[in-house]
Amino acid sequence: MEPLVRTTGRARVRGTLDTLSVGTRSFVLRLDDGAILPGGFGGLPIDELRALLGERVVVEGIVRFRLTGAAERVEAECVQLAAVGDAVWARAPSAAADPQPHPTPAGLDALFGRWPGDETDEQLAAALRADG
Repeated sequence: MEPLVRTTGRARVRGTLDTLSVGTRSFVLRLDDGAILPGGFGGLPIDELRALLGERVVVEGIVRFRLTGAAERVEAECVQLAAVGDAVWARAPSAAADPQPHPTPAGLDALFGRWPGDETDEQLAAALRADG
């Protein structure tokens, strides 16, 4: 059974554009260490990507991670030739393992966030009166 995955924010990764699939609008990025990272290229122009096949590129997009923190797939928003300074992106992005689900806040917590203290309403009111 495939582990659950979660979506994170944007990330960059450098590697060689190894494979393109027109039918599935997907690609394979081969990293410097030999690892592969599959991805999708959605609305990006196939002709521009075809010109980058076999080249070292930087892919920027949304990375989906396994619960272990390993990158599973990248949905590319931008693919361009890598430059010398892009070596910092040469490793697969990773996320900290987080096996515990985070509850979705409700009520006022959803609007304003959770109050950081453990004070009761009475203790907070007394502190505000004492301050004023």
